Amino acid sequence: MPTSTTGTARPLYAFQDKLPHLPVPDLKETCAKYLRTVRPLLDDAAFARTEAAVAKFQQPGGLGEQLQQRLQARAADPNVHNWLEAWWNEISYLGYRDPIVLNVSFFFAFQDDRLRRVPATRAASIVTAAMDFREQVVSETLTPEYAKNTPLCSLAYSRIFNACRYPVKPSDKLRAFDPSTHEHLAVMRKNQVFVFDLVRDGKRLSTADIELQLNRIITQAGEHKAPAIGALTTEHRDTWADVREHLLSVSPRNAATLERLESAVFLLCLDDTAPVTRDEVSAACWHGDGRNRYFDKSLQYVVFENGKAGVIIEHAGVDGTQLARLNDTICDRLAKNQVDHGN
Repeated sequence: MPTSTTGTARPLYAFQDKLPHLPVPDLKETCAKYLRTVRPLLDDAAFARTEAAVAKFQQPGGLGEQLQQRLQARAADPNVHNWLEAWWNEISYLGYRDPIVLNVSFFFAFQDDRLRRVPATRAASIVTAAMDFREQVVSETLTPEYAKNTPLCSLAYSRIFNACRYPVKPSDKLRAFDPSTHEHLAVMRKNQVFVFDLVRDGKRLSTADIELQLNRIITQAGEHKAPAIGALTTEHRDTWADVREHLLSVSPRNAATLERLESAVFLLCLDDTAPVTRDEVSAACWHGDGRNRYFDKSLQYVVFENGKAGVIIEHAGVDGTQLARLNDTICDRLAKNQVDHGN
C-alpha cells in the first residue's frame, strides 16, 4: 500500500508528500465548541457545572494544556502525517463491535440500464468498467481529486480493490492484497461462492467472456440455496471473530476458501430477487436478506434478476469520495455505451 511518493511518482500519488498536515485546533476553540455543543442538552444548573469544569480543564498548567501539548507533539512528529487518522479509524470503525451492516456499510443504487436488462450482461459490463478503473489505480495513472485547486489524499484508492476487513478482538484489521497477484473475481449466487480469473496469460477477459462465465455460474448454482457463510458477517464483531477462528481451525480448506474470497478484486453478488421501487432496490442493495453477501469485503456489486444493480462498501478502508468517483465513472460509461461487449 503506498504511503509516500517521490518526484518521479505517477499522477495518483504525485501530491501525497505535499499535502498539508491536519492542524490541531486551539484549546480555547475546542472548549468553546464543546460548550456550544452541550448547551441544548443541559439545564441551567448542569450547564453552569459544565462551564466550571471546562474552565478548570483549560486553565494554565491544567490537564487540558498538558493534553494539548501532547497533541501538538504528535502532530509535529514527521512519522505521523495525520495525528487523528489512527484514532479515528480505531474508534469509529475498526474498534466498533456492533454489526457493520446497516451501522457502518453504505451503498449506492444504480440507475436502470435500458441497454442491459439481462443480469449476466449487466454484471459483466459493470465488472469490465470497474476493472478499467482498477487498472488506473494499480498503475497510479488515475488523476488525483481536487477541492477547487487543492489536491486531496489518494491513499484510500489502494484499499478499494483486493481488500477486506477481518473480525479480530478487540479491534478489527484491514488487509489489502497485492493486486498484481490477485486478479480473480469472487461471485456469490444462491449463497454459494464461485471464483474465476479475470486475467489469463497476461490478458484480461473480454466482457463477453465474463458474461459467459457468469451464465455458467448461474446455471451451476441451480435453484438450491447453500448454507449462507456470508450471513456470519452480519454478526456482532466479537461473535464473528470467534466463529471465524472456529472455521479456520476445522479445516485448512476453509482458510484457503475464505482467502480466495477475501483477496478477490471484489465480490459480485448475483441475487435471485427482483426489487422494483427505489425503496426496494435500496434495501436490497444495502442488506438484502443478509445471506448472498460478504459484508467484510471492501467492495461488493449487486445485480438482481431484473437487471437492477447497486454497490455496497465497507466503510473502514474507504470514504464516499473515492467510491462516488468509481461508480460515477462506471455508470457514466455504461450510460454512454462505452464498454465494449465484443470478444
